[in-house]
Formats: sequence, structure tokens, C-alpha cells
Amino acid sequence: MYFDDEKEITNENKEDSLNETSDTKEANDSEVEAKDSDIEPAKKHKGHSHVDNEPKVEDSHSRILEYLKNEHKWENYVLLALSLMALILGCLIINGTLEVSEEFPLIGNFPKVFAWVLIGLAALAILLSLWPFFKPAFPELKKVSWSKPRAFAADVARVFIFLIILVFVLLLFDAFISRLIKFILQLND
Repeated sequence: MYFDDEKEITNENKEDSLNETSDTKEANDSEVEAKDSDIEPAKKHKGHSHVDNEPKVEDSHSRILEYLKNEHKWENYVLLALSLMALILGCLIINGTLEVSEEFPLIGNFPKVFAWVLIGLAALAILLSLWPFFKPAFPELKKVSWSKPRAFAADVARVFIFLIILVFVLLLFDAFISRLIKFILQLND
């Protein structure tokens, strides 16, 4: 008896859920019909009720700025500033502009070694701080269709020939202008 009552309850629940789904299905069908009636006949495609593919407007957010705002707000900027200061400090020690006293513990005996280690660590820190800026570029490089080696060599040769011609023209202009200036200066004397 108990199980029969439970089956009746579950059957009633199933019927209620079926009625609800049929009601929502009818509501969805009526919404689709309302949308179809709103579409102009010129925009209907071969008897279908969908609109032609229109270009979607995408947000023009910079992925780099979004990444920096979400992941690394200020750490990269601080690391970059500190690494630049360390790089300058190391260069000043190697240059001799900044002298380290021999009494300074651990560094005083080998200031040049310390300076080179400092420069190396600064260079590594600069690379680490700039990595988030360049990280999104690598997947884009995979999408590039690179030219074949023969076409690449031909393009490189064209660029070098153009540069040689440009240098020659600029040297001629320089020679002409320098002679013109010398001639003008001799007239004033």
C-alpha cells in the first residue's frame, strides 16, 4: 500500500512536470513566432526564419592591459623600476664613477664581480617584468604565414640594394651641400 501511494505521488509529479514543460514549450514557440513576425520579409533567407549573418560588434579591449589589470597590477612596474636602478648601479660601478670601499663587507674585495652579477640580475628582472607584455604575441606569431626561404632571400636582397642606393644618394647630397656651404663661406671672407 505504501509503495502504491508513493508511485501515485511520483506519477502526479511527472504529469505536473510534463504540463509545465509543455506550457514553457508553448511560450517559447509563441516568442519565436513573435520574433519571426518582427523580421522584415527581405531579411528572411530561403523561407527560414533566421536573420542573415550580421557582423558582431566585439569589445575592443586590449588583452595586454586586461591581463595586467587582472593578474599583475603593479608588480611588474615595481620590478622594472628596481631592475633599471640595479642596472644603472652596476654600470656605474664598472665604469668607475661609483667606487665601493674596500672595507665594505663581501663586496669591497670584488666590486667588479658584484657589478657584473648585479647587471645580470637586473637584465633577468627586466626580462621577467616585460614578459607579460610580450606573452600574448607568441600565439599570434604562429598565425603568421611566413614566406619561403627563396622569396625571403629575394626580399632581403631588394632591401639591401635599396639601402645601398639610398646611402649613395645621401652621400652625394652631403658632398654637394658641404661644397655649397664652403663656397658660401668663402664669399663672405
